Amino acid sequence: MGTVRIFLFYVTNLDVHPGYYNPLLAYGEDKAIRDAVTSGANGFIVVDLPPEEAVGFRKKCAAMRFVISRQLSSVHTDPT
Repeated sequence: MGTVRIFLFYVTNLDVHPGYYNPLLAYGEDKAIRDAVTSGANGFIVVDLPPEEAVGFRKKCAAMRFVISRQLSSVHTDPT
């Protein structure tokens, strides 16, 4: 039951900011995360940040207990 309460808390109190990575980078990753956390946000949805390039940003988000959601294109193709 505790897990369900936690899930419902986050679902009903979710504040996730969508956007592109370049403005976050220009603003400063650390500052963007810190300002978003201070404003009460729970995470970012970053639509253009490839997983292999997101390692450092994901670690910074995790250190602040902040969520980063990556999006995959429905037309993604396997390069092999």
